[in-house]
Amino acid sequence: MSTRSVLVVGGGPAGSAAAYWLARDGHEVTLVEKKEYPRDKTCGDALTPRAILQLQQMGFDFDVAGFHKVVGLRSYAGDELMIEMSWPDHSRFPNWGGVIRRRDLDEQVARLAEKEGVQILERTTATPVIEDGVLTSVTLSNGDGSDTVTPAVTIIADGSMNRFGRELGTARRKDYPMGMAARGYYSSPKSEDPFLESQLDLRDSSGATMPGY
Repeated sequence: MSTRSVLVVGGGPAGSAAAYWLARDGHEVTLVEKKEYPRDKTCGDALTPRAILQLQQMGFDFDVAGFHKVVGLRSYAGDELMIEMSWPDHSRFPNWGGVIRRRDLDEQVARLAEKEGVQILERTTATPVIEDGVLTSVTLSNGDGSDTVTPAVTIIADGSMNRFGRELGTARRKDYPMGMAARGYYSSPKSEDPFLESQLDLRDSSGATMPGY
């Protein structure tokens, strides 16, 4: 590992995509993921045409089980349909999007990186080693022990919790808004609908408006 030129911390779509393209360009890349694939993440699961283009360029298999193609957006406020809009034709981006569970998306993108030669270390925690305010090395720990490595470049893609980056001095902007997400899955007779729906007016059992959409 110490001979690898790039270490990517975090195996979500951002980290895996960075690892993929660096490996394609000839770099020796190791990607560290603290959990094990498939692992879940609270997310809306929707992919815009811009995301679809990125996945197309990486050779993503859109015929994979669980991928649902969508051709546009539909938004409601209560029972009233506010807007229904198809994805527009574009000179670069496709005119469709999709929905896929993050547990499936993240693993698929990581495996694409792996096919390009990226070494993926699952169930491994990366901890920065800092001397005089400078990142000098990284300690990788798993159930079998730990190893300290010195990559030439370290990419931090560990998500909103950002534990690795926090130790290097990054912090959330307290003057920016922050949201908490919850997600659930359920069976629906509209599961084959080609439009992605958004409900802009959520109410609880008493009829009171709830935050979110």
